[in-house]
Amino acid sequence: ILAYVWRFASQFVMAVIEKYSKAEYSLDRDDFIFIETALSNVVDSKTARFLDYVKQQGSKQKLDAATTFLTITKPRDQIRLLTNAIYSVLSYFDKKYRKGQADFRVGLLEIVEGKPVEWLEYKGASGPALTPAELAEVDSTVMACIKARRPIFIHNIVKESKKAQNKRRYTELSEDTGADMGSLVCYPVKYGYKNDIPYVITVKTDLKNHLKPDGLYEWIIERFVNRMLLEHSLFILREKSL
Repeated sequence: ILAYVWRFASQFVMAVIEKYSKAEYSLDRDDFIFIETALSNVVDSKTARFLDYVKQQGSKQKLDAATTFLTITKPRDQIRLLTNAIYSVLSYFDKKYRKGQADFRVGLLEIVEGKPVEWLEYKGASGPALTPAELAEVDSTVMACIKARRPIFIHNIVKESKKAQNKRRYTELSEDTGADMGSLVCYPVKYGYKNDIPYVITVKTDLKNHLKPDGLYEWIIERFVNRMLLEHSLFILREKSL
């Protein structure tokens, strides 16, 4: 009897270990290829722009440096394309969205002096985006993200919105909009040179507990944020050159 019990217990323990030792999400070759292709498409647009300018100016012996720099650099366009690429990759990984079972949107907010001022890009789903004034509310997820200087994951918006105001990290809206449902991620784009946060990336779905695991979403977004920081440096230099 003891031998039988021991065998059963051992099998049970091994099954539990096998189940919970697996990663929450694993990427295969096709996943990495898709991410790399999304990044390459953004770079390709810049390459094409540079090449077109070289062709246009090919007959000239000398070019004005300032004019050339201002013409070929389009950092805001590139940052918008990177946001669209994030949407493309996250949509690819979201099986329920691909089956039409989930709403999904990705946005990029410009942040000035610690507050949102403008949507630079907003892609996916239907319905209007929240205004920067609404997002500047003290208890909004965007402001919590800026203050904490780290990604904020709200896995259940309804549950979060019911918390006490001093603990809540979500701005309540009218129930008619359907916005107080689902999951939300706010990711700060931190610019090291000025210790600034010039942008916040937002990801929202209408399903609760859906944007998981946290580490996967952070890792994917970070691939594109690194490129955004390069473009933001160009944006600063371009503004000073005008």
